[in-house]
Amino acid sequence: LFVLAVSLLVHSLTWVWVNADMGRGVRFLDRVRRVDCHTGDGKVQLGYLLKVHGYIEESTRQNLLVQGNKKYRAFLNIGKTYWEKSMPDSSFYYCRKIFEQDLSGIPFSLSGCILFSIAYDSMEKPDSAAIFFLEMKSKNLDPGAPDLHFWTGSMNYLADSLYNRQITEQPRNEDLIMFYLRYFTLTEEEKNLDLVYRHILANKFEVKAWLKFLGFATVCGQKDYLEPLTKEALRQHPDFLSVSRGHLDRGEW
Repeated sequence: LFVLAVSLLVHSLTWVWVNADMGRGVRFLDRVRRVDCHTGDGKVQLGYLLKVHGYIEESTRQNLLVQGNKKYRAFLNIGKTYWEKSMPDSSFYYCRKIFEQDLSGIPFSLSGCILFSIAYDSMEKPDSAAIFFLEMKSKNLDPGAPDLHFWTGSMNYLADSLYNRQITEQPRNEDLIMFYLRYFTLTEEEKNLDLVYRHILANKFEVKAWLKFLGFATVCGQKDYLEPLTKEALRQHPDFLSVSRGHLDRGEW
């Protein structure tokens, strides 16, 4: 049935393109013939072909059919498609639909880290988003330019529409601060990143928050900030080293 549905879809779209533009229709048909629509890769590829020709709803349907370890990639592609169409609400909606999927047994991936980070940030859960960002960094994974553009663009949108107001109202909220540490690390805006660290050093935090900041700087290779962060944590909490050891033993940082 799936093969029949795809065949009918390709036939109908090709008829339109052949009648409107013979060369365009033939090129599309030639590319589709190379796609194995039984695989996750094939469905993702077909979704991409439909997207570049402007058939967004059909592209979305194909990506939603993806199973297995390409599921993260498919949902990320849907979110990115709507983002490129300047439809942020739809973009975040489809990113969050990954939570409705059965992910048991599916190995995690770079696409998964990006997808869950965007989804959690859009749900005002920057603490959860940080977990997936640090997972990516700890494995030395680097997003490609299109994914990075979508990721930083979505964070910039959420900062303007949501998080800028919150950080003004809660300047010592460590999860909001971590949002900006992640954002400026992704965009490689060193001056703004330095301002965030200066903000941290100028404020008082609990031991657990200092562990978050130190953990972030360590995983992201921001070594210049490790010593000043440790010194300020010790100044505020003379027993920081012994107390933090207990947190680390329990996996809390």
